[in-house]
Amino acid sequence: MLYENYCSAKHVSDLYKHSADRIESWNRSNWSTKENQENGFNQIASILTDFPDVHSVLDVGCGDGRIIDFLDSDQITDYTGIDVTPEIVTFANKPYILHADIKSFQPNRTYDAVFAIGSFNLGVPFRDVLAALEAMHNLSTIVTICNISYLEIGYHGKDERQMLRDEGYTVIEHPQSFSNGYADKYTIIKLH
Repeated sequence: MLYENYCSAKHVSDLYKHSADRIESWNRSNWSTKENQENGFNQIASILTDFPDVHSVLDVGCGDGRIIDFLDSDQITDYTGIDVTPEIVTFANKPYILHADIKSFQPNRTYDAVFAIGSFNLGVPFRDVLAALEAMHNLSTIVTICNISYLEIGYHGKDERQMLRDEGYTVIEHPQSFSNGYADKYTIIKLH
């Protein structure tokens, strides 16, 4: 039970609320460096260009929504971000950034693409990652994308990468993730 509480939306919010007033966006969002944050943003932006019919996106764990500056504005015409941390949302002060948890978020619409960049890198149990991915996929009409730093043998001794593949996800590994400019080691993609 303690581990489940550690990974709750409240815990994640508590982790970030003390850093909401930091000046640098990358630091406020708990990225190790500004370069890693920008590499993560560029990676998602690049993947989205592979899907020219994607015009509306939902960014899960958006922080202050800085990724919007990295997206192709001719392609992405409708951006919404959600974050579990009210202090970050307040600091961002943007009408398209909402305080919400993906597991309970119920908009009256869907999005062409739903993505998360490193949002599950804070010790979130794999079963919760799966639940979040399912919620994300239910809101997307074309593609779901998630970057994450870890996938391992865990969850009852099963290979988490294979479990994702069994659920229809493609798992792309970036073995030299930090040295080759990727912010996360794995990219998880599921098409509709």
